[in-house]
Amino acid sequence: MIDMPSPGAARSFWLQEALADEPGEPAPPLERHLVADVCIVGGGFAGLWTAIQLTEREPGLRIALIEQDIAGGGASGRNGGFLSASWFDIDAIIGLFGDEEGLRYGRVQAAAIDAVGSFATANGIDCWFHKDGTMGVRSGEWQGRFGDDLGVFQRLGITDRVELLSAEQTRARADSPRFLDGTFFEDGAVCQPARLARGLRRVALERGVHLFERTRMTGLDRPWCAPSTGRSRRKRWW
Repeated sequence: MIDMPSPGAARSFWLQEALADEPGEPAPPLERHLVADVCIVGGGFAGLWTAIQLTEREPGLRIALIEQDIAGGGASGRNGGFLSASWFDIDAIIGLFGDEEGLRYGRVQAAAIDAVGSFATANGIDCWFHKDGTMGVRSGEWQGRFGDDLGVFQRLGITDRVELLSAEQTRARADSPRFLDGTFFEDGAVCQPARLARGLRRVALERGVHLFERTRMTGLDRPWCAPSTGRSRRKRWW
């Protein structure tokens, strides 16, 4: 068994800082039967982004989001805050999904980084977003240098996504006498993850999402579907 603190028993530095800056009004637990068009389980990045996107696509939806702790209390409020397009791993990605889908994945990821920054700015979320790129360095000859073979980038027509740096160029960005060279990817950013999660929480509430914190999911009854149409005949989720 892994010894993990119960929800709310331990707060990351990121979440402590975010809550001190903007605690927000606590959301109530769910203590009654409720009917909704969509129920989302988990108040982290995935759940909050999903709720917000649904409010944009179908503003009239009744959306309920349940979270066993507080929004951002899980991994979304204590991760490293890195946003990456994964170009450094494009070889493995296309190995799994092929050139077309692998390239599409990388481009979607790159666009998502800019989308996060734009959304934060437009909605007043001060999550310390900085898009300064990502750099990998080599400090020994024994280390293989990423980019020695740019064949995959050339074949996919994305050589503009990667820049090979000399020792001088690398040290101009991060100075160490041990750095022999480096690789730079423009599509990379960082943010304060808990501030982003708490900001998404605020936006979701402003858009009418019904948030219930301190509410643990205990089970799921799948709606009965008519064999002929596959359409659900009920919308009760609790």
